[in-house]
Amino acid sequence: MFRRPLRNRIALTCGVIGFVLSLCFAVATTIVAEEYEHIVIQAVLDGQAREVMEQLRSDPQAVLVNSEHFSSYRQSDAPEIFRALPNGLHEVEAEGRDGLHAAVYGEGSDRWVFAIEVGPIEILERYLARAMFVIVICGSLLAGWLGWLLANRAIQPVVHLADRVSALPARPVATNMAEDFIANDEIRRLASSIDGYQQRLVEVDAAEKVFFSNASHELRTPIAVIQGAVEVLCDDPAMTSGQRVRIGRIDRAILELGWLLEALLLSARGVPADSEQIDIAATIEEALARIVAVEPDAARRITLDLRSPLTVTAPRRWTDCILSVLLQRVLNKAPGTAWQVVVTDAGLDVLQPDNGQVAGDRVQRSDLGLNLMFVDRLCRGLGWRLEQRISEQGALTLHLGIR
Repeated sequence: MFRRPLRNRIALTCGVIGFVLSLCFAVATTIVAEEYEHIVIQAVLDGQAREVMEQLRSDPQAVLVNSEHFSSYRQSDAPEIFRALPNGLHEVEAEGRDGLHAAVYGEGSDRWVFAIEVGPIEILERYLARAMFVIVICGSLLAGWLGWLLANRAIQPVVHLADRVSALPARPVATNMAEDFIANDEIRRLASSIDGYQQRLVEVDAAEKVFFSNASHELRTPIAVIQGAVEVLCDDPAMTSGQRVRIGRIDRAILELGWLLEALLLSARGVPADSEQIDIAATIEEALARIVAVEPDAARRITLDLRSPLTVTAPRRWTDCILSVLLQRVLNKAPGTAWQVVVTDAGLDVLQPDNGQVAGDRVQRSDLGLNLMFVDRLCRGLGWRLEQRISEQGALTLHLGIR
């Protein structure tokens, strides 16, 4: 029962209540009609009995009244079915005689039996029983239908509140849903509870943003120190070629760490309200220039194929961070491997030139095999789609769907 929808449960409950009330009404009406029949017949027979007995006292030879529906007998002349009856009113079952009632008066040899047939009343009682059956059925259905309508009105505030909650954004926002409900009832209390919960989420989110902002300053300081130390070491003429290779790896790792930190902080702060028109091809060239500054070999490992102009409206820092981390991770995945960045009007593809067509079956993954959790989170925040296709030879193609 409790697994059914609330509206169905209310309608079913009202139907059961309607059935019980209709049944009580039917039973009460039937009992009252039966008692009323006995009262009327008792009054009729009592009146007839007094009249006949007074007539016989004044004229013992008077003829007893007998008609189609009324009969009177002395105890000795009464039919067999009446002789054993005690004093009082009785409903007698006799074949061919519908609604036969008999009343016995007197004692000993001075006993009289008066019988009356009320067939039309019995027909009316059977009609009343059928009518009561119809009333029970119709009353139950009517109560269920009214309960269904009432439930629709009763749960409408709950549906409205559920719609408001479903429309809430992913990021915490302060709400004031309780103002939508005038009555100071349980629905308003529930809305107030949701408002309070949202307010606590907003406070936690604000505290989290303050934490990440402070963490940004604290983490950027040692990164800047390491970068400065690496630059000083690179200018040292006494360094060997092997040391320069290792220092270059440190420099590239520091650059990548800086962009990963940027991705972490941006995803924690949420999508900003300010956006601008961004040329994707120009942004890719800027990201490649930053990478080439610390890794000159990247200039020959990545080529840009602009097949269609692509301009999007998005936050500048988010776009720079997504493309910079994506290209760095691609270069670090397979050192010495050449990659091609193809820009179309639907997005961009990063693939090996001998990896077949740009389009193809792609399998969505959250990490893309390159540990791009932060980039994937930024893409989802902007409504972009990051996918991959892996060929039978293990070649990887990345697709960034922007539209």
